[in-house]
Amino acid sequence: MSVYAALPPAPSQNPLVRIGWDLRHQAREGRRFPPGDTSPSPARTKQLASDPLPVLFDCYERYGPVFSVRILHALHVFVLGPEANHYVTVSHASNFRWRDGGFGELAPLLGDGLLNIDGARHRRARKIVLPGFHRTQIAKSADVMVDEIDRATAQWRPGRTVELYGWARSLAMRIAMRALLGLDPDGDGVGARAAIEFENALHFFGTDFHLRVLRGPGSPWQKMIRARDSLDAIMYSEIARRRRTG
Repeated sequence: MSVYAALPPAPSQNPLVRIGWDLRHQAREGRRFPPGDTSPSPARTKQLASDPLPVLFDCYERYGPVFSVRILHALHVFVLGPEANHYVTVSHASNFRWRDGGFGELAPLLGDGLLNIDGARHRRARKIVLPGFHRTQIAKSADVMVDEIDRATAQWRPGRTVELYGWARSLAMRIAMRALLGLDPDGDGVGARAAIEFENALHFFGTDFHLRVLRGPGSPWQKMIRARDSLDAIMYSEIARRRRTG
């Protein structure tokens, strides 16, 4: 599945400016959007934040693989299925921009990273990280995955109930800490702290849409920024340590 905004990027990350900008441009460009559920709906918006698949599958059945959905105030275009994704990510990738779609919302957390930049900068960054995805490195990651899966399933017993969502999230986080960052996720060390802060940061993107526009003390935004700053401190400290040790 892919999602993208069919409008040029907003001029500001300020949520009120962004909302006003979106509404003005949608009024001008509305006829260019694919068909879909485009009427305002607080219930749909809430469900998309908590359990989006039923909404998207229903739209897929009624409108086909490309459709529009209004989330909160803004229209978004979804494309579902292997052919649609091949069109967006491979055969016609030059027609699309990551930054203007859903990945652009990750910029406050990730900055200008590989996931949300385009063009020459994306190609340069991709070339830099490509050796990390050589088949020998992937084989090492596979060994880590098997080791973590064995550990995670060792406590399973016949008749025991497993809360699969939390179990899978924990497994994925441990694999990411070890295979992507080389950090130990056990104990009270750097890896464990990084995993906790990463979860805290990602929680912002799972909150209800109307809460994401809030700023100030105690807001989800402030909690995400605090977690991001902690992650930066952990990562830059680890980079410095590895440079010292060669």
